[in-house]
Amino acid sequence: MFETIENIDGALVYHGNMHKRIFFSEAENINLDHLLLKIKDLAKKKNYEKILGKASEKGVKVLKSKGFVVEAKIPGLYRGTIDGYFLAEYTKQERLAHDEKTKKTISTVKTIAEAANKPQTDPHLQTPSNLKIRSLTDSDLKNLENLHQKAYKYHPHQIKVHFL
Repeated sequence: MFETIENIDGALVYHGNMHKRIFFSEAENINLDHLLLKIKDLAKKKNYEKILGKASEKGVKVLKSKGFVVEAKIPGLYRGTIDGYFLAEYTKQERLAHDEKTKKTISTVKTIAEAANKPQTDPHLQTPSNLKIRSLTDSDLKNLENLHQKAYKYHPHQIKVHFL
């Protein structure tokens, strides 16, 4: 039921039947062409429906040339300066159709959230006057990692010091 987490050619790879997919994080100095051959072979053997990858701007070109499509772009994901991308390849058309429906639902939720985020005139809905917001520092990393582990039970080890 749980996912398998392993290192394949230097990339952190999660896969399993719970989501019927493979997720990998691009790592520095890996051969993406070689990694993709192994990942696609794994997807075929395990009958996974989707391959999802996280990559920097450098890796996105290779993944797109191999048929992956960009699903999301996160500015400054790597060290606050390099954009990160989530790209997907679907091995089953049914999964693609299901994910397209999910994207429409997400779009609707975003619209509702944006409407809810407009300035409030009701004083009961305003933030407390003693609320302080500050930038995170390295000393916050352990608390952030603990929070992440609680929130993401199945992917608890995504926060790494070298990404900050």
